[in-house]
Amino acid sequence: MIIPDLVFLVAFVYVVSLFLKKLPAFKAEWMIPLVLWLVAIVAALLVLAIHLGQSFTPATILSGALQGTFITAVALFGNQIFKQIADKRLDDQK
Repeated sequence: MIIPDLVFLVAFVYVVSLFLKKLPAFKAEWMIPLVLWLVAIVAALLVLAIHLGQSFTPATILSGALQGTFITAVALFGNQIFKQIADKRLDDQK
């Protein structure tokens, strides 16, 4: 379960994915999920440790890694659901 204070990171990760797809210098589209995963872990860790005042303890690092994984999964799953509903539905009607 994503900690409520970190839910905004789902939108942040989604926007980063859109940015990476549009970036001409970033051609390895297969790397986007891995980059998003790393970004989400770092962002979750920073929010937990600094903003929420938990400092950089092993428990915070583990929680940041887990939360980053959940955040990335929700952002990528949401993107795929949107693609299936918006794009594939139109293909099925043809």
